[in-house]
Parts: sequence; C-alpha cells; structure tokens
Amino acid sequence: TEVTHGLDRPIAVGALVGEVARERLGTPRGATPGDRILLTKGVPIEGTAILAGEQGERLTAVLSPEELARARDFLTDPGLDVLRDARGATGAGRVTAMHDPTEGGVATALWELAEASGRALEVNPGRIPVPELAGRVCRAFGVDPLATIASGALLLTCPPSEAEAIRGALSDAGIACSDIGEVKTGPPAVRRGPEAGGGMLDRPDRDDLGKVYET
Repeated sequence: TEVTHGLDRPIAVGALVGEVARERLGTPRGATPGDRILLTKGVPIEGTAILAGEQGERLTAVLSPEELARARDFLTDPGLDVLRDARGATGAGRVTAMHDPTEGGVATALWELAEASGRALEVNPGRIPVPELAGRVCRAFGVDPLATIASGALLLTCPPSEAEAIRGALSDAGIACSDIGEVKTGPPAVRRGPEAGGGMLDRPDRDDLGKVYET
C-alpha cells in the first residue's frame, strides 16, 4: 500500500490470487536455524533506475551518457522480475523462505524476514553485492545502497546442503546469487557476523531514496 499525492487522473488497482500446493508455498516464515541466506542479483536495482531516470541531470558529472542509459535500463536489465529467480531456486533445491526486498532496501527486508520467521539473522554486509554502476549512482546522491528500494533482488534461505546446488542452478541461468549469512535461533534480529565486526544491522526508518527528494 502507498499514498500518492496530486493525482489528477484515475488509476486502476488490481490484485492477483493464485493457488499452490501447501508444501510448495514459499513465504518469509520458514527460515530455520542453520539455513544459509542467499541474495540474487544485487542491490539496489530499482533505486538505481529511479535515480538515473528521474535525477539524471545530477549524474552527468559522474556518468557518461552510455553509463546513464545503462543505469536507467536497470528496470529491464537486470530487471525487477524475480520470478525466474524463484523458479530457478525452488527447482534446484529445498527453499525454506523467500522475500523480495522493496522499500527500505535489503536491510529492511532482512529485518522483515527475521520477524516473519521468528529467527535471528547473522549477515555480512560486505557480501551483499552492489553492482559497480549502482554504487556510483548511490554515492553521487549520498544514499545507502542497502537501505534503498531494492526490487529485482530476491532473498531466500535454504539448508546448507542445498545452497551450492541452488547457487549453481541460478548461475547457469545467468542469475548471480551470493551467500550473505546464516539463520540463527531467535529472538528476531539482524546482526552483523564476526567478520563484519558484530553488532546489530541498523533497520532503516524509511527508504534512503527519500533524502534525495527533500532538497
């Protein structure tokens, strides 16, 4: 749900309802202690496309015209669709939970996954892939790539024995997939792993994209 101000035309809102066998239903609730946490593609795909598309004139000093066009095209390449990611993962191994990062970025999505499953997550932010071009766009605006709208990536958890097969299948399909951490016992929290210095991973109060539109 969202609030949009200033609309002067009708908009259509729809909902899609489907059926699935109970044992094949993928939700954020099934993460189990010991599971690996995987992330497809990288972040922030949608945030990069929005900034390049709506604030492109502010990027001309740091991006070439070709790079700016490529950043705008993040909407389609790597794209916002996670259906192939989900099908590839579930077809290659047992996936215990899935969640798609949107507003608030992957940091918010990790907290949502922790709360839905009632588990603690231990992650290494340094393993979360930020494409080079996306990183440059984020730095130009001073936004955190982990807290910026990240549609196009897919978070999933799986038993350690399944992780290599799932990552391999996704790679064979041309979809990058990174192992970013492990599911621990509760209570719900998102912690940095020892290699990242420990401590809690901050939960964004809002999407970092908002600061760009305040000025």
